[in-house]
Amino acid sequence: MTRMLSSLLATTLAVATIVTTAAGQDGSVGYYTPAWRFSADALIMGRSDSNFATVILDTATGTPVFNTSQIDLGADIGPMLQLVRTFDSGWGLDVRYFGLDNWNDSYIQTAAPGQTFLENFNGLTFGDIVEFETTYGSDLHSLEANLRREWGESVTVFAGYRMLELDEYFRIQSRNFVPQDPSIEESQTRSTNYLYGFQLGAETLLIGTDNFRLDMTGRAGVFGNHVSQTMFVRDNGLEYPVQTLSDDEAAFVGDLVFTGALRLTDYLSLRGGAQFMWVNGVALAPEQTQVNDFRAGTYAIDNDDDVFYYGGFAGLELEL
Repeated sequence: MTRMLSSLLATTLAVATIVTTAAGQDGSVGYYTPAWRFSADALIMGRSDSNFATVILDTATGTPVFNTSQIDLGADIGPMLQLVRTFDSGWGLDVRYFGLDNWNDSYIQTAAPGQTFLENFNGLTFGDIVEFETTYGSDLHSLEANLRREWGESVTVFAGYRMLELDEYFRIQSRNFVPQDPSIEESQTRSTNYLYGFQLGAETLLIGTDNFRLDMTGRAGVFGNHVSQTMFVRDNGLEYPVQTLSDDEAAFVGDLVFTGALRLTDYLSLRGGAQFMWVNGVALAPEQTQVNDFRAGTYAIDNDDDVFYYGGFAGLELEL
């Protein structure tokens, strides 16, 4: 987050200089009404599941017992904030942030009497397992600054700089009850995606009356993605060397937002809406168990995954 905030500050100062120059020192150029608009919302979002990858099998039958697509992260709630400044000239500036940092899911299964499990991930195979637990967590933060230009009465186009951070954590821990070998196996993977780049977008007024407004906003961009990944595997008393990898690839981010605002007073509105976002070209932690081989000593990053986010928000909007 420190890297994101410092980059955003530099970008905001640069864009503000351009806007001030275009609008004039007093913002008196042109015929548009200058306005400050600030909104604060509670955002609740779900996300698509991880891709299918079998990591636990029934020892006797070979039947899959657990695969990564069974993980259900559910919904998470977090803040969404936006500040928009529009000058008389029709030029403007906006800064927007949202963050969700509590997606998580755990799954525990104990073998039936006479049953054992077989683990197969990261190039390693563990047998005689009688109980296993998986834990998956994910955080998402988005920060952007845009230069805006009103295009007629109902359309505003914008271009700006955006940063996203997607942090993933996946852990499998298992144990057996074989008297001569009471083993505990554990695998941990943390994948952090730092996406940064420029985007284009437009905001369209669909319905506009004195007391109600409905608009649609779309934005998209091709981003650079710096992936940092750490992997750890422990087999009873044997600990494999911790592997730290990094890679840089291109990624795509696109989202669509519908917002309705009902005016309560001259300055305050109640607002709500829906948000959808697709992120492609990222590394999800559960997927890494299938591309790394600790036994052979070959390691890689699978950063060709995608995630779809969907949800809604509600809050207040202040306009001055």
